[in-house]
Amino acid sequence: MKKIYTHNLDNLLTASGLRITDDMVINWTLIKDWNESIRYENPDEKKAKDIFAAITDPEEGVFQWIKQHW
Repeated sequence: MKKIYTHNLDNLLTASGLRITDDMVINWTLIKDWNESIRYENPDEKKAKDIFAAITDPEEGVFQWIKQHW
């Protein structure tokens, strides 16, 4: 049960028993290293846009995937 009390997205994915789709691998790769301390960093514009797109993509975005499995 303690495995779900983490900000490590790879660990959460493993604990959920779910798998990402082949089409979503690129988006997952962009956001999987996020952690709670990163929110205080100031990324360059390209990185910020890439992460935002990886999360919000209506077809293969991480947020869309989470909503489908919630």
